[in-house]
Amino acid sequence: MKFSKLPIILLAAGLFATVLGCSTSSTINKENTQKTNPENNWTLKDHIRRTAKATITGSKGSERVIIRGESSTNNPGNQPLFIIDGQKAERSFARVNEMLYPGEINYIEVLPPGRAARYGMEGHFGVIRIYTKNQ
Repeated sequence: MKFSKLPIILLAAGLFATVLGCSTSSTINKENTQKTNPENNWTLKDHIRRTAKATITGSKGSERVIIRGESSTNNPGNQPLFIIDGQKAERSFARVNEMLYPGEINYIEVLPPGRAARYGMEGHFGVIRIYTKNQ
């Protein structure tokens, strides 16, 4: 059996040190997409539903993405940050979904709040990085 190392967050204060946990991201890459979607017609919703880190709730037009580890799911304003080809996009899933044509997405990466620290407060509810075929 082969084990791989995961980054561990260690909080040290005074005489005590506590391990807060490990954090991972979830990626739907080009190879996975081609195996399960040979017609290349997945929408953003299809990609996100196939990740283990995120779920989509709500009805059409008012859907919201919940990333595992999100601190509060009750406020509809608590949406992840969407990054499309390195550029910040809308926080509304419905608007971002309308911007992208089916089959235009090369792959996505879902970062839970613990992995989105590089985005500061904007990444407080997680980050969904979308890479298109135009990149």
